[in-house]
Amino acid sequence: MNKNEIRKEYLKRRNELDEATRIEKSNKISKKLIEMLQSRETNIVLVYVSYKTEVSTIELISELLNSDSYRVYVPKVFGDEIYFFKIEALNELVSGYQGILEPEFDNIKASFDNQNNFDKAIAIIPGSVYDMKGNRMGYGKGYYDRFLNSHPEVAKIGLCFECQLMKDAYLEPESHDVKMDYIITEEGSYSF
Repeated sequence: MNKNEIRKEYLKRRNELDEATRIEKSNKISKKLIEMLQSRETNIVLVYVSYKTEVSTIELISELLNSDSYRVYVPKVFGDEIYFFKIEALNELVSGYQGILEPEFDNIKASFDNQNNFDKAIAIIPGSVYDMKGNRMGYGKGYYDRFLNSHPEVAKIGLCFECQLMKDAYLEPESHDVKMDYIITEEGSYSF
């Protein structure tokens, strides 16, 4: 299969999960992620805001915001790039690029790029499919790969459902593709 066929097949698998199953699996993934964050010396979390059938991050973001332990940054799209901005409450998010919730332009707080300890940050990354070597396939626009290539010291954690994990073959990464340090599913955590 070519790249588009692979993406289409794994997104179909994800889309076939009913809402109750997605919520249950997302909660398991969030719990594993919180445990991982608590075991690391980090307080800076860059996290995508879930859209459609992705692993839900709304409850995760809410939990991180309710803790005094983390500074939470979420992405906003500007042209062909994404930037991460600090939020302090979910109600600071409005519908943005493709209907995805992102920080309201008039209410933007601190930018991740303006702080100086990138090596203490963890980025939580969405994707359409991952393999057992930590390779990730996104949605085809390259936003996260460009961002991560410009911030190589940031730890990278991919979230996906087990049905999005390619176990019998490997993705063919391109030169700009960024490998994950970890992948978390409802069934396990994988380190690379």
